[in-house]
Amino acid sequence: MRTLVITAALAALTSLPGQAAADTCGWQSSYLELPKGAVTGQVFAADGDGWFAGEVTDANRSDTPMRWRHTAMEELGLAFGGPTLASGISPTGVVVGLYVDNAPNARAVRYRTDRWELIPSTAPASEALDVNARGDIVGREYDTLGNTDLVVWSADGTIPTRRLSVPAGETPSVGGRIDDDGSVVAMTEYIKGADVRFTPHVWLPDGTRITLQQREPGGSATVTDIRGGRIVGGTFGAEGWMATEWDRTGRIVRTFPPTSGMTAVNTAGLIVGEDATGASVVWHPDGTVDQLPGPGGKFGVRAINDSQIGGGDGRPMRWERTC
Repeated sequence: MRTLVITAALAALTSLPGQAAADTCGWQSSYLELPKGAVTGQVFAADGDGWFAGEVTDANRSDTPMRWRHTAMEELGLAFGGPTLASGISPTGVVVGLYVDNAPNARAVRYRTDRWELIPSTAPASEALDVNARGDIVGREYDTLGNTDLVVWSADGTIPTRRLSVPAGETPSVGGRIDDDGSVVAMTEYIKGADVRFTPHVWLPDGTRITLQQREPGGSATVTDIRGGRIVGGTFGAEGWMATEWDRTGRIVRTFPPTSGMTAVNTAGLIVGEDATGASVVWHPDGTVDQLPGPGGKFGVRAINDSQIGGGDGRPMRWERTC
């Protein structure tokens, strides 16, 4: 997961009488280290003090899950020898995702105490999507008939799997993020005519499901992240696509000029995503926008931890606020 708490203060400047001090802070980019033999890499998730999770790919197109902390890297290896994908990370560095067994079925896994382990699930197939500070995990379970459940597994496995309700006629769809209090955001989908339609929701810790507000009747929306009760994604209407923030009640808090959308948010209210030109940006709570520097000019931002933003341009990158 994803928080970015900016702790650097504004640089202290000596000002002439009547002259305001200037903000000299900015963002610096650098590549995360790749292991020997890797040629590309991606960051998928971030949380805590400098943690990132993702993968690297070698010249043979073989993928290996990775964990970085600030600039230090760690190859996690393949879970039980099968293809493995890392999709979430906690503030303490616990990584969750899936591996594919010999059946082949996807199986939800987590990496902790220097090894991969199965997440207890009675379903024939499952995947873990995200993990919070307590260690609770949101994921999906699949039965042999193709039915899907959106579920929350408790950190120690002592609490029965919590199955999140979905609207009648709809099924869990893409994404799934969990806040530190246990609130979950995800999409459901349904068929209307020849189209697949999507509905964004937040599930509160008591299981209450709230559908996120649309910008206008007949519009559409997506949800990508939740942190500290802040929910981000995008809404579509007559004015086009707009990056959007909701609160935990599902109410729209603010929208932004037409953009390609938001990907992650932190407890301080900083939001990362891409603007209408495709440039990676940071939106501040006061409405100011920073464009992130880096090679190539345009590249993807995917995640935020307490001190850095993660993304990349074919190689995993990080951005850090400096003053």
